[in-house]
Amino acid sequence: ARIGKAAEAIPHLAAGLDMDEDGSLRYQLARAYQATGDAEKARVAMAQYQEIQKRSDLEKRKLEEQAQITAPSP
Repeated sequence: ARIGKAAEAIPHLAAGLDMDEDGSLRYQLARAYQATGDAEKARVAMAQYQEIQKRSDLEKRKLEEQAQITAPSP
């Protein structure tokens, strides 16, 4: 995809979606779909990417809250 061969990258990106834990493959897939003119598939892939990012951010915030050091209660 990075060398301008978006159409050739699509099957490879799609094949790796099961391992896409952080959404980066879906983002790349959305960009590849955009480059080939497939707006609907690009929209779906981008929505999936955004949902993964939202969940990731929420989990990160929860972990940060749990890790905060607080003063002992009197």
